[in-house]
Amino acid sequence: MNKLQTFGACLTAGLALTTQIACKKSNRNDDNPDVNQYKHVNDWIYQNMKEVYYWTDNMPASPDYKQTPPAFFSSLLKQPEDRYSWIQDNFEELLASLSGVTKESGIDYDLFPITGNSGTLIGGIISYVKKGSPAEAAGIVRGDVFFQISGKTFPYTGRQSEVNAFVDALSVNHSLGIRKMLVGSDGRDSMSDMRIVPLTVVEFAENPVYLDSVYTIDGKKIGYFVYNFFAPDKGDNSFAYDNQVDAVFGRMKNAGVQHLILDLRYNPGGDGRSTINLGSNLVKGASAGDEFFHRKFNTTFEAALKAEYGADYPISKFTAEANNW
Repeated sequence: MNKLQTFGACLTAGLALTTQIACKKSNRNDDNPDVNQYKHVNDWIYQNMKEVYYWTDNMPASPDYKQTPPAFFSSLLKQPEDRYSWIQDNFEELLASLSGVTKESGIDYDLFPITGNSGTLIGGIISYVKKGSPAEAAGIVRGDVFFQISGKTFPYTGRQSEVNAFVDALSVNHSLGIRKMLVGSDGRDSMSDMRIVPLTVVEFAENPVYLDSVYTIDGKKIGYFVYNFFAPDKGDNSFAYDNQVDAVFGRMKNAGVQHLILDLRYNPGGDGRSTINLGSNLVKGASAGDEFFHRKFNTTFEAALKAEYGADYPISKFTAEANNW
């Protein structure tokens, strides 16, 4: 392979403290926080952050322990450098989600505001539909838009709680008022009539190996691979997804592919083991044992990790992959 094009690559590896995307649900209650019950939880957050946080030396010495835990956590972060850290109240849900296992109907979507006669509403546009999901079975496709969930619209005045309500409505069995964007002969956009689509929320294991194909253009074999997050398996230690990635590159190698388009536009990151597996299939001439990436920790934590696991602990290395080009 001699050409590599990436869309929105985000190869990440780190601790379980990572950041909330702005349009996603936040656990923070800005409207009516109870400020009298959080001291014990906030003290636990502070002590753990002091131990493992990369910018531990920049944490405030006397934070406000009366804040809600999400607000307290945010107050400890170094700004503006730290755009990546978030707090989540259920580690089992977090671990499952990192392997693509979530309770959902199978849509990935972006939020946007739309202003009309009744004010500003929150809307969603489908970015992609997960294979084998209830949403796929219901005929929802990329580009569909919705402003109504279970017969209800969601006004937006800029408050996070309004976004939370919209996202919460998608976390249980619901219906979507689906419309399609239409372009008229005059070039103006309009929307189709709304159709109501009932959707069931299930525990769904998404496969990140979304699409691979080979094209011949101007006599050149071009591979196209859509890879939606980094996870070796669905949390069962089978390495099934990494094995599928290996198989993708095996098919491309056998087809004589010379150029690759790697589509990571919906990939938010994930497990470092899978980034190594992908890179070890991609990088021509890479040898097992060559350094792939190097983690950095705060000084005290890194010293403790090296003492426990050896001096090479922060270094992750390429692996030998039979289908490397």
